[in-house]
Amino acid sequence: MASQWPLNVETVTPDHASWSYVGNCAEDSGDEEPTCVFANSSFANGRGISVITSPRIAEIIAKSPAFLDASVLSGVNQYDSPPFEERELPGRGRGLIANKTIRRGDTIFLSTPILMLGADSFEFNDASVEEEQRYHAVSKLPSKTEMLFWALYGQMWKDPISDRVNTNSFGADVDDENFSIVFPEIARLNHDCRPNAEYYFNANTLTQSVVATTTINPGMEITISYIDVSQPRDKRLSQLRNWGIECSCKACTQSSTLAEASDARLAQIAELDRNLSSAIAAPEMPEKLVKLYNEEGLFGFLGAAYRFAALSYCAQGKRSKAVEYAQMAFDSALSDNALNLNQAEYMKRLAQQPEKQRCWQFGLGLAFGGK
Repeated sequence: MASQWPLNVETVTPDHASWSYVGNCAEDSGDEEPTCVFANSSFANGRGISVITSPRIAEIIAKSPAFLDASVLSGVNQYDSPPFEERELPGRGRGLIANKTIRRGDTIFLSTPILMLGADSFEFNDASVEEEQRYHAVSKLPSKTEMLFWALYGQMWKDPISDRVNTNSFGADVDDENFSIVFPEIARLNHDCRPNAEYYFNANTLTQSVVATTTINPGMEITISYIDVSQPRDKRLSQLRNWGIECSCKACTQSSTLAEASDARLAQIAELDRNLSSAIAAPEMPEKLVKLYNEEGLFGFLGAAYRFAALSYCAQGKRSKAVEYAQMAFDSALSDNALNLNQAEYMKRLAQQPEKQRCWQFGLGLAFGGK
């Protein structure tokens, strides 16, 4: 049974000045901390934000650059002249269509969240407590921002707020807490198993960016993936149906013959990735991986294949090829999730001074850990 009480802000967080509202706290017996609504109506130049989480995580968020340095959010939430327009699409509802050429690596969206729901806020024994906190959080948003939330599509599974959260939120971590986060503009992007854009969440700036992974020409729909699209078709369809989505993308509606060929390529990709992740291989393997990713239209994964190729050529002492692939891997880090920060930085150094890197003439068949 969840308990709720009026809150003494001083007992919740010493950094409560960052929040214009703190309250509607609740906890189940055995919880280490209550879960509360934290709101800041002036956040991101008056866009506002509401967060449902514990006092400890709220304090971490309040001490992030997003709250402490206004310049960090310069240029965010600017959609006066976007490179897209919203249209009705046959069989797909509404979608965002490019109205100008968008290049690989171009940022299409850069948004702050309006609502963040910590994992603990989904775990109350009494569902009515969750619903009450969510209504409270939405009501604390500035009126214009609250209207953005209510304009979102809902599946009508539960209550109107939970429906919109379940349908439109993105998962991301802040410190050690997983959040369901709502970005109303980005939520308008439809799913495709072969998307032409990817999204990234920055926990320091509390911003989510959407970046093109390939050239998007005028008239093309801008899409992202909601799931792991490296899975075979049947698994993708099953996972999407659990969310009430019947995928109509080309990869899922192609003939059985083409789908089987696609699944076979995905199986090859998985095997190559496993092998290349454990040891440096001859260049033919990462080159094959690059080819397969391009054939499948999985452009957001190319950075990893370029990195494997760069390491392979570096290990053989082939300077020009090592530099070529390292530069492509580093450039890809700007538009896909394939590399972590350390890997991207290593590719940058490899492109500049290959002979000074650990992989230089390292030899094939050996594990190359750490980078």
